Amino acid sequence: MSPYSAHFLASTGHSDWPAKVEFTPNTLTSLLSKSTLQARKKQPTIPRVINSNTDRPKTEKSAHDALDTTELVVYPNNWLCSNVTENNISSLVNHVLLKEPVDFDSVGIKVEPLKKQQILICGHGERDSRCGIVAPILKEAFERAKKTLGLDDQVEVNLVSHIGGHKFAANVIVYPAGIWYARVRPEHAQEILVKSVQNREVIPELFRGQM
Repeated sequence: MSPYSAHFLASTGHSDWPAKVEFTPNTLTSLLSKSTLQARKKQPTIPRVINSNTDRPKTEKSAHDALDTTELVVYPNNWLCSNVTENNISSLVNHVLLKEPVDFDSVGIKVEPLKKQQILICGHGERDSRCGIVAPILKEAFERAKKTLGLDDQVEVNLVSHIGGHKFAANVIVYPAGIWYARVRPEHAQEILVKSVQNREVIPELFRGQM
């Protein structure tokens, strides 16, 4: 897995995304793609940036009727950002990638720490039918396992759009640790929660890479 500098995740509240989310008009992810491309043109040495959708529920109604969502989760910062629009998204992206100073209150973005750890499962059925079939089963397994372990208030489990590596399906990312796992099956759910979420350990036989 090639290194990457940041992962921006738009909270869309659903998982029936079109095949190319980055080219879908009137979406936060399409704005992200443009802004991150511009930032990397300014500083070409920045490692790649990943822009994705998740089915994470939106906690606010979109402040901009033309956009699908105005909420973002940002790693490695571990931020939940609200009221992100086309007018201020470049300020956020340039701060994260280029370390440019920004007054979030002035540009209208609310930034707070994401309180829970996050399990992301690739569930982009329009890009790979296998992901569309396996991801809901895997998500259910993680939900059951976290309930068994008493982790409901510490971990959230969400589907994410295409993150690459069809041959590694099912792909799972553990954040904020940034651990990537490949070929994950339902029986791995509890082990991942115990070792990688609770103890921040890597499971070698599933390990694909790390942020």
